[in-house]
Amino acid sequence: MVANLRLAIAGDDEWKDSLGKARGKMGKELEAAIERKLIAIEGGVKKKYDNEVLRRRTSTLFRSPSHRLVAHGLDSYGEVGTPIEYAPIHEFGGVIEDGFGRGIRIEIPARPVWGPTFDELRGEILRDIFFAIGKGLDAA
Repeated sequence: MVANLRLAIAGDDEWKDSLGKARGKMGKELEAAIERKLIAIEGGVKKKYDNEVLRRRTSTLFRSPSHRLVAHGLDSYGEVGTPIEYAPIHEFGGVIEDGFGRGIRIEIPARPVWGPTFDELRGEILRDIFFAIGKGLDAA
């Protein structure tokens, strides 16, 4: 993906090994929580593309956000992003020096959607992740 966000739990193996039988249940809960948050971020980005940021002509950028969960228990992580090569210039702004192949200089203003969506959901993401970990511990 050209632009992406990654959700992961980082830590050494010692704390994971100390969990014993809670490890499996906690891993499943964590996988489900990460998947839910990836879907929420993807949906939030699409909503911003649709309602707030871009005038759509082809809908390519609007349709492009996708997510991927790599499920490995407590080592699970997820990515949400877009493969569209021009997404970063919409997010951060910039200058295209040879616009349309005609030597035209085009200034693109920043119209962020990924950063603001993640910021809006940050508290919800952390709450859901910690809840999943707690639920996994309670089940053990």
